[in-house]
Amino acid sequence: MNHNLLLTVAITTFYTVLIFLIAWYAHNCKESGHSIVGSPYIYTLSIAVYCTSWTYYGGIGKAATTGLDYIMIYLGPSLGAFSWFILLRRIVRISKENNVTTIADFISLRYGKSQWLGAIVTVIMLLGMMPYIALQIKAISASFYMLSGLTPQNIVFSNGGSDWTIQTGLVLSFIMAVFSVIFGARRLVSSERHEGLIAAVALESVVKLLCMLIVGLSVTYVCFNGFADIFSQFRQRYPEEFIRLLTLGPNRATAEQNIPSAVLLFTSMAAFMILPRQFHVMVIENSDENHILKAMWLFPLYMLLIALFAMPIALGGILISESPANADMFALSIPLASGQQSVAMLAFLGGLSAAGGMVIVESVSVSTMLFNHIFMPFIVRFRPQRWFPQLLINLKRLGIFIVIISGYYYFHIVGHKYSLSEMGMISIVAMCQFVPTAIGAFFWRKGNCNGAVTGLITGFAVWCYTLLLPSMTPVWLSQETIAHGLFNYSLLKPTSLFGLTGLDMWTHSLF
Repeated sequence: MNHNLLLTVAITTFYTVLIFLIAWYAHNCKESGHSIVGSPYIYTLSIAVYCTSWTYYGGIGKAATTGLDYIMIYLGPSLGAFSWFILLRRIVRISKENNVTTIADFISLRYGKSQWLGAIVTVIMLLGMMPYIALQIKAISASFYMLSGLTPQNIVFSNGGSDWTIQTGLVLSFIMAVFSVIFGARRLVSSERHEGLIAAVALESVVKLLCMLIVGLSVTYVCFNGFADIFSQFRQRYPEEFIRLLTLGPNRATAEQNIPSAVLLFTSMAAFMILPRQFHVMVIENSDENHILKAMWLFPLYMLLIALFAMPIALGGILISESPANADMFALSIPLASGQQSVAMLAFLGGLSAAGGMVIVESVSVSTMLFNHIFMPFIVRFRPQRWFPQLLINLKRLGIFIVIISGYYYFHIVGHKYSLSEMGMISIVAMCQFVPTAIGAFFWRKGNCNGAVTGLITGFAVWCYTLLLPSMTPVWLSQETIAHGLFNYSLLKPTSLFGLTGLDMWTHSLF
């Protein structure tokens, strides 16, 4: 191993152990009757698990390729926070009164406690979250390779004349799965609060914010002479790009990158509270409704701070590298290029925190859905006497591994094809399928379960056919089908379904 690889592995290991110890301490405090996470500030920091690699790395990449559109990633949830006084408090009350543990429980509860509806929501959530988890694994892997100075192809170890390789993404996926099992699946009672998990997530939110601010200050005031200098230099060297990136409009790079601002704003706002991890930290882990009142303004402030340096880093990266290529990794590549190894290491730790927190909370939440709505209905029919409790807890732990490994599988297939923001959008559009059903669950007591099931299945089928399967070409869908439609029927083209043309792939699928 070279020096950079050893240093990267050592710091990653140290940080992982630190997070583990913080979580263990918080869990022991809860067991002794003294909670350290019952604070509106910890609650707000746990909500900031929304800021994943998509916002930490992908926001910069999007700013460098399509300009001001990146703001919508942060603006949508911030605007949605103003509804929490009524909406979120109502959801928390309903959930506490009915012992709700996941978004699937909540939706099925409001439609007559339908087991079928809960199972359908669970399956859609599992498949819909695959691209989102995959982008976290991609970001961690790419940043690890960049910081260690290696490429995925040359991590080879020799033993007795035979060579074997380690896929960093798989190793990190396994570590996050083990952490999730320890602090998210210790007991069968799904409604209990996971204070160790929340403490770890809150700490990671602090780390990723501080790291982003340090990287931003370093790029802006060390590599350049402030905001004005970056914008001035960029305008002189790339006047046309300056206008394109600093104005809102249809002049974007490619059809795949062209995620319209309105679509990005709507999807990020609509899907925010429906994302399994957000529902878990905002509703299930809420210990006091009054915390919501403070989080309403603290969370938008957090989003403002973490987005503050995205555009300067993006423009500075283009100036230094003379290209927007690999813009997702500008937060890491700029310090490396300028010889700031310590800043680069902080950027890596921030990205690791952003990705790790999301994967851990998401896997715990979706695995609980799998346990409640997929595994339990089958297992309870057999009711084995002696090993029944042990079987159930192991199934809950198995669910965590299923969620994370499915994300790794998607990353392995399509990780090289899409940017972080594009992979994130695939999942976010999937979550938008729940908006009509969720609105009905929130406000409409006469909502029909059959209507909810039909709407979800239809929307999910359209999302699969227009976004998920095309992204997995040619593994699950052939190029011929993409070009000519299913059975060579033009109305069934995934990119212009039923003859709907003139739209980018994201607006087309969402519509």
